[in-house]
Amino acid sequence: MLAQAVFDQGHEVELSPIQEIQRQALIAGAPHINQPAIEAFLNRLKHSAHFLDFETFGTAIPLFDDVSPFEPVPFQYSLQVQHTPDAQPEHSMFLAGGTGDPRREFIERLRQTVDDHGSVIVFNAVFEKGVLTRCAELFPEFTSWVEKAKRRMLGLLTPFTSCHHYHPPQLGSASIK
Repeated sequence: MLAQAVFDQGHEVELSPIQEIQRQALIAGAPHINQPAIEAFLNRLKHSAHFLDFETFGTAIPLFDDVSPFEPVPFQYSLQVQHTPDAQPEHSMFLAGGTGDPRREFIERLRQTVDDHGSVIVFNAVFEKGVLTRCAELFPEFTSWVEKAKRRMLGLLTPFTSCHHYHPPQLGSASIK
């Protein structure tokens, strides 16, 4: 359902539900917080909780075989694993060395460090799932593990892009940059 917004010039504009949330927050000068939706999102988190961040690079001219122009190539990850809610997180990381294609070692090491249970928490699940899917395409022996990991993946961006939490200074963006 689209809302109608009337501006000073007398023009009506159809707004999506998310745009209407943003408009109301701006008018109120206060954040919009959908607490039940945020609680539902948080209730999906299961331990061991794996907080995963990885970095990629993409070049106009591919540096390796089986890479398209600007395709994200993973070369680094940082992983914090919290086995229980009260436990201290355990850190592991990977940083590719040398000038060779880092993808096989990246996915091998990631598979060794991510447990087979609990949530895998990332910032932008669409991006991270895409990178892992591409690794599984290149290295089919990891396909089963990648598919299981993707089913456990939760993106921290989701509550913001869904406007479960929106603050006027965001100016319509959910980016952390």
